Amino acid sequence: MRHTAFLPLLLAVSLSACSFIAPVAPSSGSGATMQQDLLSTTAFMSKDPTFTITPPRNWKVDSSGHMGTIVVFQNPTADVESASAFSANIYVIQEDMSGMNVQNYIEANRTSMQTFNEGFISTDDRELTVDGNPAYILEGTYTQDAFQLRSRQLIIMKDGFAYIVGATTLASKWDKYKEVFNTSLGSVQL
Repeated sequence: MRHTAFLPLLLAVSLSACSFIAPVAPSSGSGATMQQDLLSTTAFMSKDPTFTITPPRNWKVDSSGHMGTIVVFQNPTADVESASAFSANIYVIQEDMSGMNVQNYIEANRTSMQTFNEGFISTDDRELTVDGNPAYILEGTYTQDAFQLRSRQLIIMKDGFAYIVGATTLASKWDKYKEVFNTSLGSVQL
């Protein structure tokens, strides 16, 4: 069986490329947002595979399966940098880990992030547990086209599958989205 441990990385890069092309309005300002205002009042529920995630409030939801995703949430308001617009996004994919152990899968993803992302610098790499399942956070900054991006991947292992929940935005806007990314990724239930 062919393993696609680098798919999350390629997906993040591809979604990033799609994001800045999309015709969306630039955002105006930032400001403190109360936590209850960060997320939608309705969780996204997938039946196959079974999981839930609560997306950011008012973000576009695409469950068409585009580029192998289960779902993509995209900020309808783009951030502008160097006269180009980029929309922050969160995506979920599932990969079969048949024949790979958890450590090999994570190492393959680390290697892919460093190999395929120009100037990749790791900002977080740690093990955790989600719903009693082994999980990892892999995060870093890199350059894609004219953009300096920052991406976080929450990788959860369950029943021979890896569930990858990725969040990407402009590196310069990370602090603007950090709380909503953490809150949304923290809502994942398998």
